[in-house]
Amino acid sequence: MTLRKKLFWISVFYFAQGMPFGVVLDVLPVYFRQNGVSLSEIGWMGALTLPWTIKVFWSPILDRYWERRTWVTICCFAMALIMFTIPLLDASHPDLILWTLLIAFTVSSATQDIAIDAFSIGVAAKGEEGKINSLRAGLYRVGVIVGGGATMYLVAPLGWTWVFLGLALVADAHQERQERGRDETPAESLPHRDRVEVRSSQVELRDGGVTEVRQRLSDAEDPQSLENAEAGGEKASEDGP
Repeated sequence: MTLRKKLFWISVFYFAQGMPFGVVLDVLPVYFRQNGVSLSEIGWMGALTLPWTIKVFWSPILDRYWERRTWVTICCFAMALIMFTIPLLDASHPDLILWTLLIAFTVSSATQDIAIDAFSIGVAAKGEEGKINSLRAGLYRVGVIVGGGATMYLVAPLGWTWVFLGLALVADAHQERQERGRDETPAESLPHRDRVEVRSSQVELRDGGVTEVRQRLSDAEDPQSLENAEAGGEKASEDGP
């Protein structure tokens, strides 16, 4: 993957990472206050940020199952669905369903953050860390501003329903971009257990037979080494008991 493609994906990912935080930080408190929710109840919304604090506890799951872009796609779809649903509920009297949706929103965002951070670390080659870190920090802040303060300017001309629908469309567009770009997924976006670090084929002896294991990267070594390994493995199998 070229540096330009890496920077492109970092830009897309970290903009998407910042937007949900801006929504929770700026949009939701104003939305509920304008719908007559008490300040004490709005104060409890601080608990919605808890998933971003404790996300380390479920981060190993993302490293074990599925590709990282798959996690990002799932989380974006979940956040888009929640943003679409919120204006359909009674915001003046938040019930258990609404609070559950809000918690699911922040959990999805925190889970997305895990996958994005792991992806950015995985694709960064030596000497590229500075450019990648600068871009990810800047685009994250842009995402927070767009998802938070900038979104508030649309409330007066459009109304809250269209604002939330717009946020849903942004999340859905990001999810669609993940699907279209799936073929460009680099090896670094795979779970750790699936990443391949060897550059040549290996032959293993298992249960008295020869099991051929081909693990290749784009710059795999000369196929002659594979033939030599296979020949040695077959000879070892013939000489065995």
